[in-house]
Amino acid sequence: MGAGVHVGKGVNRWSNVHIKDLAQLYLLALTKAPSASYFFAENGEESYGDIAISVSKALGFGGKTMSWLAEVAMAELGDWARFAIASNSRVRAVHARTLLGWEPAEEPLLDWIHDHVK
Repeated sequence: MGAGVHVGKGVNRWSNVHIKDLAQLYLLALTKAPSASYFFAENGEESYGDIAISVSKALGFGGKTMSWLAEVAMAELGDWARFAIASNSRVRAVHARTLLGWEPAEEPLLDWIHDHVK
């Protein structure tokens, strides 16, 4: 294939967080949060198109990307794919930061791809 792949135009955006940062937020929530609190976790957001470009570069394909038709993706992966790979999921961790003092310490997603995908 020789390219990073995204569904459709690749403009859909998802918030993301490193698992180590998420674990730290869980610890803070368990020890500091009032009962019945609800927190989002994120360290920014990226479009699937930008993620595909980063993966393409990391794998030596020079940033080349290609689009996967949503209908084809759903036919291959099942109907759940419409909710996972062709949608937006955008959150902000405002309360986690302000009420619990949580700050992500790990590298953002595109940096992680650059440093770890080979």
